[in-house]
Amino acid sequence: MTTVRDVAAEAIGALLSKIEWMPIPGTLGVIDEEAGAVSATHCGVIELRGFRLRCFQLSNGQRVFDLDDVEKMFNGTSGAA
Repeated sequence: MTTVRDVAAEAIGALLSKIEWMPIPGTLGVIDEEAGAVSATHCGVIELRGFRLRCFQLSNGQRVFDLDDVEKMFNGTSGAA
């Protein structure tokens, strides 16, 4: 049975797969697994409904959006493309 969470995860994955990921100089391979520390190794931008959202790929493979950009999008304030 497909859940709403499954559909959302698939939609977000489709958006993130279209991002042109650019390496962040000096960060490749930086990870301290014992301390649980990760760093952003790649960055990209996605335009969604007139807003530019910065995205980051972490050294553990996780992908995240910049919080300030997400807040601006949901509040409908500045940051419009």
